[in-house]
Amino acid sequence: MGLRQAFRFHYDNPKDVETFLEGFTDSFSVKKTNGLYIIAQKEGKTFEFEALVEDFGLRTDRAGEYFEFVGIFVERITGQFGSVEIEDI
Repeated sequence: MGLRQAFRFHYDNPKDVETFLEGFTDSFSVKKTNGLYIIAQKEGKTFEFEALVEDFGLRTDRAGEYFEFVGIFVERITGQFGSVEIEDI
């Protein structure tokens, strides 16, 4: 799609990560298909952010005007899970 990255962080239960991703429904469109979360704009800037829960954290792929969303995403994920390592893949 676009830019692929791994977000590496510690979590105890995959359900915690799923609940975190579903928490974006307040401001964004969130759909889950075969374990893949697709987060997109409700209105305004056009972007798509895909996230798949892995043992290490999240494997993501994104495209479009995602800069604002990624800032919000990083702020929320570090607030909930603590230290996060981001790696291009």
